[in-house]
Amino acid sequence: MNMNYSEKRNRAKLIPILLPGSIYVIVVFAFLFFIMSDNLNKYFSDNNGMLVGSRWFSYHYTEDKYFHPATDEKYIDKSEAFHQLIQISRKREYSESDIKLVDELIDSFAQNSSILKNGEKQINTLELNIKIDKIR
Repeated sequence: MNMNYSEKRNRAKLIPILLPGSIYVIVVFAFLFFIMSDNLNKYFSDNNGMLVGSRWFSYHYTEDKYFHPATDEKYIDKSEAFHQLIQISRKREYSESDIKLVDELIDSFAQNSSILKNGEKQINTLELNIKIDKIR
């Protein structure tokens, strides 16, 4: 295919448009890969090694033996976690020592949380549910 001079000139005009766009895409992907990869790769698995979610996207546990957020969010506050612990301990037939262990987990998650809602630290239900699955 032979191109005449005007076709070559028109194609040459595309270079200043396409080159910055290509560089932008490379920079964005490099940023996501190198800077954000630690946060994006924080996956959680259950006892069987199955992927159930990540710190950003929560798997919804539907059984009564799990903690549930009050809304579509994946977080609950400490008081709600303690309230749900009563029902969960019955469903899982926890001993007093198991209940104490979950109580300590709730305290630990609340102390280490950086998520605040209405001035109260929030607990990630996915992380908490994975930990209580390992109790028994």
